[in-house]
Amino acid sequence: MQVTANTKKFAVVSQVVLTSSIALLTHATKNDGDYSYNTVTVQLFSEFLKMLTSAMLLSWEMVFAKEQPKMTTDYGRLARASIPALLYFVSNNLNFIIIRELDPVAFQILNNLKILTTAILYRCMMKVELSPLQWRMLLVLTGSSVLSQFGCGGFMGSTLGYSLKLCNCMITASATVYNEKFMKSNDDSIHFQNLQLYFFGFLFGTSVTVTELGWDVLHFRVLTAGYTPWVVLLVMNYAFAGIATSAVLKYLDNMTKTFAANAAMFVVAIVAILFYDEKPTIQLFVGMFMAAIAVETYQLHGAPSLMRKSSDPPIKMGRQELEKMNGENAERLEKLTQSKV
Repeated sequence: MQVTANTKKFAVVSQVVLTSSIALLTHATKNDGDYSYNTVTVQLFSEFLKMLTSAMLLSWEMVFAKEQPKMTTDYGRLARASIPALLYFVSNNLNFIIIRELDPVAFQILNNLKILTTAILYRCMMKVELSPLQWRMLLVLTGSSVLSQFGCGGFMGSTLGYSLKLCNCMITASATVYNEKFMKSNDDSIHFQNLQLYFFGFLFGTSVTVTELGWDVLHFRVLTAGYTPWVVLLVMNYAFAGIATSAVLKYLDNMTKTFAANAAMFVVAIVAILFYDEKPTIQLFVGMFMAAIAVETYQLHGAPSLMRKSSDPPIKMGRQELEKMNGENAERLEKLTQSKV
């Protein structure tokens, strides 16, 4: 499928807005430092909304599209969809604990560590090579993220928050790698692929909610206890962010998702300073700009992707190889010219 430049721009903007909104909306739903609602129900409702939206889009595609959408009915492939679905479900639920322990700016800045964990997974699982410059930029990114968290008396967040954030970066990176592989492994309709992912997400959400609340979940008021308009917006945000992420991984690559997360860092910082009384520090701004430079350099040098197309990094050749290739091309051109004469 050909993706236009406008579509790519829209994907990037959507990722920036939706990524930054998760931290900000979750922080807005806190009451006296904790949540007045059951956070598991947010994932339950968001998975249901994603599943419903995907089913509607797939139905529209089947009725109105010029070509029937491709749908591979394979139980083995359906089972493989459960892996990224479970990883995303665990990651999204951990977000609530992390944001409770850390402020939204710290949460968003430390999201950059996903680049490091994703690169390590690509290297170990997919044997994707990174250049020495890319590894150095990953070290700069890690150091700048740590620097941004220093205050006058040391780290500004709790040990639990930082520990869970590091674990969550590994979980999210694994989910992204698995999901990109799942989405790009065939040319099935993206809505059909999403339907498989969100079916398992809804299944996991239902299981955990029933375990926590019992059969009282049959009562809608029990599920929505403590809900405010901010929580409803958070449910919708998680739903649309999941759909947008699938589209990026299907038609673009992790570079777009990485850029969006990096840009969201500045959006969250500005909003938190203006509306949440976040206290800016020199370490925060220095760490943010160092992280931005590291990410940009890393991307320009070619970030890894499972199935590269137009984003492939250029092939590096020595002088002798280049001269040999030019000589062979010149010889072919001469033979072609003589044959035409």
